[in-house]
This record gives sequence, C-alpha cells and structure tokens, in this order.
Amino acid sequence: MDSRHSQPVCWSLPYATRQSLKNLFLETTSIAPPLRQAVSDRPLWLAASTHAGEEEGLLCAHQEVKHALPGLLTIIAPRYPRRAAEIQRFCKAKGLAFALRSRGELPDPAKEIYIVDTLGELGLFYKLAEVVFVGGSFVPAGGHTLIEPAQLHCALICGPHMEHHQEIMDAFLCQKAVLQITDIASLSREVAQLLTVPSYRSALQTAAESLAASQKQSFE
Repeated sequence: MDSRHSQPVCWSLPYATRQSLKNLFLETTSIAPPLRQAVSDRPLWLAASTHAGEEEGLLCAHQEVKHALPGLLTIIAPRYPRRAAEIQRFCKAKGLAFALRSRGELPDPAKEIYIVDTLGELGLFYKLAEVVFVGGSFVPAGGHTLIEPAQLHCALICGPHMEHHQEIMDAFLCQKAVLQITDIASLSREVAQLLTVPSYRSALQTAAESLAASQKQSFE
C-alpha cells in the first residue's frame, strides 16, 4: 500500500480551511409532503449552483441517462435564479418538459426537468436528491463547496474546475468521497451508475458524510 494514503492530511482539512467552513453547516426544513409525493419513487439527481455554459450539457446528460432510467427527473438549481429563463429556452429547444419552482409548480410525471429558481432552498433539495453534481465546475468558475451536500448524505460529482475549493477537493479526493469527471459523457455514465448501483452510491455517500462530520466535530 502507498504509505501516503495513511498520512493525516487524508483525514483532515488544514486548520485554516476548517475555520473558514465554520458557518457553512446547514439547518434544513423537512421536505414538504406535496414535493415528496410529486417525485414519488422516480430516479432523480440534482445539478446544484449551476453557471452559464453548464446547463445545455447537463440536459444532454439527462437525455442520455433517461435511456437507462425511464421516468428520470433532473433538478437544476442555477446559482443565479434570474437565469431560469435561459434554462427554459434550452429545455424547449430539446423538447424537454419542465416545471418551475418559483411559480409553485411541482414536477408531475410528465415533467423531466425541475428548475429550482428560488433562493434559500438548496439544502432542501440536497435532502431530496441522493446524487448531486456540484456546479461551477464544468466552467472556470471555481466550483462550490462540497461540505453542505456531503453532510446531507449526497453522492457527489464535480467537474475539473474546483480551484476556489481546492483544499476541500483534495481532501475529498483523498478519501474517495467525490467523483471528479472531465466531460458530459463521463457525467452521464456516473449518474447512471450511481442511480442504478446502490452499493456504489452508498460508498460515496458514506465517505463524503463521514468527512464532513469530522470537520463539523472540530467546531464543537
């Protein structure tokens, strides 16, 4: 075994980084019964905090994955809710039926895409989805934190651009607590695998949640 894998750096983030995460741990409300009922037993995944230049590719991934998973629901929560109109145009161009959170709509079985164009609800959707793509990482936006979805038992995927969270990313990669992919084809394969192989998904969820919990305990 490579001795580097037993070093403490693989188990803990640097002190300064842990301190910067002190206020990131989420308190979330329960999932409302109408929303829970609307998604029912559908396979679903969440693309969180997405940026311009990512959603068209994410919709292509949806179209690919749904061949293996009929009834697939893809939830897209853009980093800036004002971009919802742009995402709606992409959906219409691809013939994908969608529901809009800001209008109080729920994703009925006919809807393939749920656009969460609201503020303050991301934690709710982390609780709803077991598989999460962390946005801002397919484009050079630096990514977003992995800690929040990790502590809510999500299996995490991100793209190559996680520069703004590199210390966190390195710790998650070291513990095999995140999948880092380079293109939409790889994203499609991993989403399908995570949604169809419970043991694969569970191993990633457990590793991520354990790492996030170890950092939270350091604040208590």
